[in-house]
Amino acid sequence: MKKKLYLSKEDCKFLGVCSGLSNYLNLDVSILRISTVILTLLFPVTIIIYFAIWFILPENNSNSRI
Repeated sequence: MKKKLYLSKEDCKFLGVCSGLSNYLNLDVSILRISTVILTLLFPVTIIIYFAIWFILPENNSNSRI
């Protein structure tokens, strides 16, 4: 079965972008959150990319993990 990338409200702290990416990439969500903060401090354009991902990706309507 093919994996799909969704926003995940299951373990989200803000908008569900990092949680959805962690489900898709099979990574710990904390690693993605820390990486996002570090990238935002180094490259402020990361904020625009984060919100673009949030705007583009659909929300996962099922209750199960992907």
